[in-house]
Amino acid sequence: MGMVYQWKSGARFGVDPQVAHECFETIREKNDGKLQPPAIVKAAKGKKSPLHSVFEWDDTIAGQEHRLWQARQLVACLVVIYETEEKESEPIRAYVSLPDDDGERSYCSVPDALSDEEQRKSVFQDALSGLLIWRNKFRGLNEFTKVFMAIDDLQLGLDLENEVQEAGLAEKVIQ
Repeated sequence: MGMVYQWKSGARFGVDPQVAHECFETIREKNDGKLQPPAIVKAAKGKKSPLHSVFEWDDTIAGQEHRLWQARQLVACLVVIYETEEKESEPIRAYVSLPDDDGERSYCSVPDALSDEEQRKSVFQDALSGLLIWRNKFRGLNEFTKVFMAIDDLQLGLDLENEVQEAGLAEKVIQ
């Protein structure tokens, strides 16, 4: 199965998305598997870096915080398409932001995140949080009642699943 990286529709960056992905993976490898905006900015500082032209380096225009925002946008806009002989997938985000053990956040490739049980839970919790924010933002629109009900059912199902898992852990501790 081949993977093709591209920018989200409407995103404009002066670097080929495949090259950006390769740079991100190199940065992750040099940083214990973590892809974080400060490391991206540091790697892009060199004028020969493929990522250099993406950032504003004139500090009278943009400081370090703006470059960090640019790094977040760069990662958030990279999508991947999975190609098989039959068809191509819809574009999906290449990386997701997850909390580290020390409470900071870093980016992890979607396949890596979904293959680790704790990270997978974190991805689903973030997704559910986003759905709840969206539901609250549009709760006055009756046209979305069925969608709201589906979100509520999903939340209830995840809550019940967590309770069952916690009960199972409690049983193991008691035994």
